[in-house]
Amino acid sequence: MSHSAPGDVVFVSGGTGTQGTATIRALLRLASSTHPISIHALVRDPDSPKAQALAQLSPSVKLFKGDNDDRSAIAAAAESCTACFFILLTGWDQTESRAERRQADTILSVLSSVTTMRRVVYTTTAGVRDPSIPGNFKNLEKGTHRYAYFEGKHANEMAVQKTAEENGWAWTIFKPAYFLSNFLKPMAEFMYPQLAEHRIVTVMPADWKYYLVDPEDIGLFCAVAVIGPGKGRDLPDMSLQKIDLVSQVGLLTDVTGAMGRALAKHGDQVKINVEYITAEEAQRRGINSSKTEYEQFLASNPTPLDLQRVKDLGFESGTLDGFFEREIQRLKLVLAL
Repeated sequence: MSHSAPGDVVFVSGGTGTQGTATIRALLRLASSTHPISIHALVRDPDSPKAQALAQLSPSVKLFKGDNDDRSAIAAAAESCTACFFILLTGWDQTESRAERRQADTILSVLSSVTTMRRVVYTTTAGVRDPSIPGNFKNLEKGTHRYAYFEGKHANEMAVQKTAEENGWAWTIFKPAYFLSNFLKPMAEFMYPQLAEHRIVTVMPADWKYYLVDPEDIGLFCAVAVIGPGKGRDLPDMSLQKIDLVSQVGLLTDVTGAMGRALAKHGDQVKINVEYITAEEAQRRGINSSKTEYEQFLASNPTPLDLQRVKDLGFESGTLDGFFEREIQRLKLVLAL
């Protein structure tokens, strides 16, 4: 496997998103005077507060205006880059169900003409598999958004591997578990809107084990995979692998317990209760049917992940307590404190 010379130049698409930002921060922590890392971040609006916050992290971060459908912007950002990290978000309206496939094809075809490119890292979601194979999923109907979601992510995983192999790049695909940031805004407004009243209402079984991931861990793993082994750093080689990313396994009550402990450290005594209800009760209460359907799908398609495999890569995983302590301001915000 060929290694890029000292001085990595990393193209990051989706720089202002949760994973892109975490990856950029982790790359900057891995940089040193002997092994500098430059980052070319593709952002929709360079003047947005999130984009400006990225630019202020380091002079090594250069912003490029554009999106994942803009070939010329991708080409400008990827020029002379040695590695790429990209993530694509699923459009949930019917017209955009194929956008993710289209954008992956655009990015991969542009990267194929970048002669300096050596490594590509892409993230999907834990549990992604081919939905057309009988038995891979329960209660998943062709023609639905959810079917298109898994179909697109799976097709993109295959496309990344195929393009990487054709170009002689190292590739890594990460499949992150359930984001801990789902319990904070903006995601919590959809998933857990009752947090403002210090409650979580769910149709999941009470003994359901959540595979949880701290977004900072995703950033660290993506950065390590994008840089690759060698170059004087003691980093594991994650090339040519699909890796599920999970930080901790726990029940919803473990999550609410960690929230309570973080708040107590800051002088707020708050108990967050979890209410387990039926789908019928959720409907009667007028709870968002998309959320209920999502949870029912999750419950009927458990995806056990290999926490040990992640630990064996040699990094300290984030903890529930650590996450909520770090995000204490956002936690207070979602709880309306």
